[in-house]
Amino acid sequence: MLKIALSDDQELFIESLCALFANAAGEIEVIWTARSGEETLDKVREEKPDVLVLDYFSKEKPSTGAKPVDCFCMSFRSSTY
Repeated sequence: MLKIALSDDQELFIESLCALFANAAGEIEVIWTARSGEETLDKVREEKPDVLVLDYFSKEKPSTGAKPVDCFCMSFRSSTY
């Protein structure tokens, strides 16, 4: 099963993607969602997804100083499919 995390500041977009992935016949699981860059960084440190769908153009300016690309540079757990 592919573990996916979603990060976007638009609630409707997150809900739409969750509904889409829920129809993936057990092949995809949304393990968490986040609404801000800081929340994304906190959650990715706790539970690393196989895929992170990230809103690159978020309106938020993170106080951590992290840029959106920093999330992609973090070390993700490797999986064998």
